[in-house]
Amino acid sequence: MKSIGIDVGGTKVEAQVFTTEFTVLAARLRDTPRNYRDLVDTVADLIHWGRSEWGVQATGVASAGILNRKSGKTFAANVPIGGEAFPADIARRATSPITYVNDSHAFALSEAVFGAGQGYRRVAGVVIGTGVGGGFVVDRKTDAGHSGLAGEIGHTSIAAAWSDKYGVPLETCGCGRMGCVETYLSGPGLQRLAQAICGQATTVEQIASRREADMQVVWTAWCDLGAELLRNLVLMHDPDVIVLGGGLSRIETVAAELSQALESKKISDFPMPPVLLAQGGPTSGARGAAYAARQALDTGTP
Repeated sequence: MKSIGIDVGGTKVEAQVFTTEFTVLAARLRDTPRNYRDLVDTVADLIHWGRSEWGVQATGVASAGILNRKSGKTFAANVPIGGEAFPADIARRATSPITYVNDSHAFALSEAVFGAGQGYRRVAGVVIGTGVGGGFVVDRKTDAGHSGLAGEIGHTSIAAAWSDKYGVPLETCGCGRMGCVETYLSGPGLQRLAQAICGQATTVEQIASRREADMQVVWTAWCDLGAELLRNLVLMHDPDVIVLGGGLSRIETVAAELSQALESKKISDFPMPPVLLAQGGPTSGARGAAYAARQALDTGTP
């Protein structure tokens, strides 16, 4: 049975067609539209492509943001789907049933089944890119909690001690709240952090390349904030492993540096889980969405 996974992110929409064994048959990439209707059309067109050209039977869509299971409407800080019935509109426009899952949960599922999380029962995925999100998988099944809010770790609050330590002001997040972790930990957040600490407008690549020189304090502050977030994740969910993905995970040695920073924050001699880099690369989110669709089809659940 062939399946398609479509990963909707803040900058790109990526579609992957998979075989029964979940190897990639074909792929298409689109820029993420800035308005809602164009985004729905883009996703629906990719579904039609998968069905007409590849005979896809199971369709999974992963997107940034969260779905209100009661109203069917979505909320997101980085894609234009806020207040819309995104899954229902996609299915209507594509004239095809879909399985809809948060992109970070899709990433975690892909890594738990096919990637760095193989062999672990409780897998946490952390995606740091345009935004910051988390996903949880237990026994190869996603666990988004009662309302679907589990994993919205980028919208937890920055600790006052961290803000005071580095003299960083709180910023308003795309979600509308002030002081979310995402405002300084995401890719745009890292740039904002450099501006706040050093007064310099720089790119993520420049910060990474100069992190042992004039950007050292910025990088130290960023790792410290990342470790605070991971520590809170461990205290709440206690995963066997944390798998790191997203654009910032491609910075050399970032997993090792976050793991070292996390280790310094452990309680007594209680162990912290390993922090590993994702193995699925850019296909992780799409593969997780496709796998969730196959699970839904096999079990007869929506």
